[in-house]
Amino acid sequence: MKKLLLTILVSSGLFLNATDTVNKDLGTNPINQISTYAEKADLSIVQKDVNLTIDLSLSNDEKSACQYPNDGLNYGTDVTPKITDPVRVNAIVSLVTKIIKCEKLPYKEDGQIFINKEGLLPQMEKGYYREYTLIIPSGSQKEFNVGDTHFTAYPSYSGRGPERIVIGGGSIIYYTPTHYESFVQIKLINK
Repeated sequence: MKKLLLTILVSSGLFLNATDTVNKDLGTNPINQISTYAEKADLSIVQKDVNLTIDLSLSNDEKSACQYPNDGLNYGTDVTPKITDPVRVNAIVSLVTKIIKCEKLPYKEDGQIFINKEGLLPQMEKGYYREYTLIIPSGSQKEFNVGDTHFTAYPSYSGRGPERIVIGGGSIIYYTPTHYESFVQIKLINK
């Protein structure tokens, strides 16, 4: 074991300049210097048993460290009011689940403050609303309803697409299929 450690130390060059700590009469041969130094040093290695426990639940500190305000959000498998496009429903459920779990989202704009400059949401203090990119996978319907309201999907002119989720106060979910021209308040529910 000592020879292995010495070989590692020699190859890494750790003791090549240690001449002041060893006898001068050993010359400049680094192997002699290391051997003498190793005899004087305690290089014993003690094996210890280590128990490791990993807690995957989020503590209150970790929840507060989440960059997405999400205190009032609940998991769900469906959305109310009813959205007739199941691909959109799955995308919304997936996005809100990621926000609840504090998972990193793909765009730097995700989680940033939504200013509500259109004034279509209730007026609240700055920082109350946060916006998130809703990526709609291919295969989604171009025409769909949210409750009784009919929508036609906007064309996508960028990688982020036009649809967003805006969350107010970490609990109220607004869906805008029209890039901030209209909003529908939605909730996640279990089927």
